Amino acid sequence: MPTRPKPVHAMRANAGPILTRLQETPPLVQGCALGPEELHRRADALRSDAGFRARLIAAFEATRAARQPSQHIEEQIYDGYSGDADHLLMEEFYTLPWEDRVSIIERFEDPRLRELGIRLINCERPDLLDKAVRQAHSTRIARNLLGLDSEVPWLSLRDAIQEADGLLERRARGPELDFLQDHRAALEQRLADAMRVIRREKDGA
Repeated sequence: MPTRPKPVHAMRANAGPILTRLQETPPLVQGCALGPEELHRRADALRSDAGFRARLIAAFEATRAARQPSQHIEEQIYDGYSGDADHLLMEEFYTLPWEDRVSIIERFEDPRLRELGIRLINCERPDLLDKAVRQAHSTRIARNLLGLDSEVPWLSLRDAIQEADGLLERRARGPELDFLQDHRAALEQRLADAMRVIRREKDGA
């Protein structure tokens, strides 16, 4: 499978592949030299042989490194698709007033959607959630921003401030200097806010 020229080319369904009628395909497209009869024959062979399709998929999957499930919900979108029932609930969720969305969250079968739903409400209408839930989310956000839970796949506040310092040391001037200084000050304020949340959590407030 990994040899070149590749006997099979993978085409990502979510990458916007260009589809066109065979008779309208530009001559420079790879495969046109085979002629329409051979292309149709191959397409028909694939459609009629489910076993061959399964072996192709298995061979392709065998060349890919096994992906470990992520503990971060932001990356769990790649762990599988939600069911049809959840898709209908998602449509309902986005058409209802915020006050009515809370009751839908527990009806989701996919735990990822329940967590994301709570996070969305906490962001837009935190007043609809219990105080304990709001505090838990504030603590989670603060820990994420501070990078307190082992390694995280995003830029922590301290790392962002360090990068800003590096840019400032390169003698930025004019509007660029003003922007970087303002941005660094905003990061410092966010850092102080996050640390305040963590201290309050430790004090049991």
